[in-house]
Amino acid sequence: MTDNTNSYKGKELAANQALLNITHSYKGQELTAQQAWVVCNFTRRLKTSRAHQLDLEQRLEAARGALVLGNRLRRERGLTEDQDTEWEYPCGKTRLEQLAEAVFELRAEIRNCDTDISQDTFKLQSYLDSLSPPTAVPASEAPNACDEDVASPCTTCCPGGEQDTADSSSSDDEDDDDE
Repeated sequence: MTDNTNSYKGKELAANQALLNITHSYKGQELTAQQAWVVCNFTRRLKTSRAHQLDLEQRLEAARGALVLGNRLRRERGLTEDQDTEWEYPCGKTRLEQLAEAVFELRAEIRNCDTDISQDTFKLQSYLDSLSPPTAVPASEAPNACDEDVASPCTTCCPGGEQDTADSSSSDDEDDDDE
């Protein structure tokens, strides 16, 4: 029974190793499985933070709307500042104070979300920038390739490394034209 367990663990280990060797792509950049896992965690955290921020903004709009409605109803009913109608919805003074406090707290929480999103975005970009580019496999030398150690360098403009002096664009011809 231990042989089956060991062979199963060996197969599982081999499968995990194979998964680690798979490369993933993120915005055109090749990543290993471990790098992709880190990037995935950052992007998941960013997505969650953005969804939370959207929820906070919706709650803020609802609280603002209730606060505006409550203040309008207080004016319509002719209630003064010293008249406390406690929790009478939606124009009770206690209720309006609670809504004003909720608006203030939601604004602060949205600012915190903005900061978290900015920091996570910066961390993700820093991580991506810190990744070394994939190492290129050195190409085998072609039999007629130019060797850098040879005395006469290969050039692309002049085959054999020599310039044709009969060329009309040489500097000697230009001097003759000027005279």
